[in-house]
Amino acid sequence: MNDVYDYETDKRNTRKLTDGLEGGVLDPARQKDVLVAAYCSTIIVMLFALATQCRDNILGTILLLIIAWQYSAPPLRLKEIPIIDAFSNGCLAFLVWFIGFSFFGSSISEVPLKPILNNLCMVGGHALAAVVDFEADTAAGQRTIATTMGRRPVAIFAAVCL
Repeated sequence: MNDVYDYETDKRNTRKLTDGLEGGVLDPARQKDVLVAAYCSTIIVMLFALATQCRDNILGTILLLIIAWQYSAPPLRLKEIPIIDAFSNGCLAFLVWFIGFSFFGSSISEVPLKPILNNLCMVGGHALAAVVDFEADTAAGQRTIATTMGRRPVAIFAAVCL
């Protein structure tokens, strides 16, 4: 889904232009298929969460799905709101962990400190990725933590988070 809304940036990003770990540029002809798959997957994931009948698991799943969609897609497009982009990405990683943690009934009040600190590491890792994508994001006119604050301050922010 992110590749649908990042097409303009991705076609300028050298990391996306080579086949590899970073993925590739999504052919515009396939974008509708990806969105349909994302909608269907969202419904399936939500149905599985509802089947657990665990309140915290259901709430965690709802929050994960909302943030996942709003990270990339309009109207919020959190990835284009500096600082929020990094923290929302970290929240996604935490929520994926939390959904597994709460699957059999564990609640948010039982979460140990370590996963929360790991979340902070994800925030830092995301910020570093924004530094790497600085040129492509700038060329596409995207607002990210790096294009707004500059590379050096974001690298320092990332180091503090890590």
